[in-house]
Amino acid sequence: MYKFIYSALLLFFVLTEVRSQTTSSTVVDKQNNGQLKRMVMIQWDDWEPDPGSNFLGIPKNIQGFLYWQVLHRSYYKGSDLRPWKPTGPFPQNYASLLLQYEEDKKIRDQTKSIYQTDFSTMVNMSGGELDIPYQIFFKGKFNSLFDALNKDLVYIAKTNPKLFNELQQQEGFQTLMEWFEEAKDRIEVIHQSFADKGKRIEAYLDVVNEMRSKSSVFASYLQLHYFLNQLPVLGQIPTTVPTSDGKTDKQIVEEILKTWRY
Repeated sequence: MYKFIYSALLLFFVLTEVRSQTTSSTVVDKQNNGQLKRMVMIQWDDWEPDPGSNFLGIPKNIQGFLYWQVLHRSYYKGSDLRPWKPTGPFPQNYASLLLQYEEDKKIRDQTKSIYQTDFSTMVNMSGGELDIPYQIFFKGKFNSLFDALNKDLVYIAKTNPKLFNELQQQEGFQTLMEWFEEAKDRIEVIHQSFADKGKRIEAYLDVVNEMRSKSSVFASYLQLHYFLNQLPVLGQIPTTVPTSDGKTDKQIVEEILKTWRY
């Protein structure tokens, strides 16, 4: 029984000793905390140990007085060196970056506006595939005019090859054909040029109006020659024309003169 009590007491004292040895306490390093505050932005004048003096001029802490007032006096009496202080380099640089960002944003907005304006101008003035008036209206209009011209030429070439060959030798036919070839070149130049859309449309309308006029002249020219070609030649016309009632030409003329009102 005594051995059990003795063992229990011994175990209690051992555990108590071990616990006392493993117990931890919070250590506050005031000097280090003050320096950390000075290194960033929180507080500059958190000096530890206290280097100040009482009203009699006696140092409150001799260690702090010697460390700050004697060994590091220039640092203690110097200016606030916190990089993140309100007037420090970091806030100033950050403010400068914010201003630069706003300036850069304005430049980007202006550049974007200029780009959009130039792009709109380029699309508005570009020819080729971006020539919207040509693609929507004038391409079909020009094709219809040229198709009508070719249709007339093909008809004459098929029905009267001899006349077609004769027409090709005539100066008037050649002049008209050259004009239509030049019109094709003019249309292509207008279509591919870099010009204002309004000016481009005006140029197209000028060509359309001229083509209508030339097409009308050319159609009349072809019809005239086609019908003249259908008339009989001089050798096929009868030399005498029979008269009614057996009257001679002289008698008919005399009768007309008698009834003619001067």
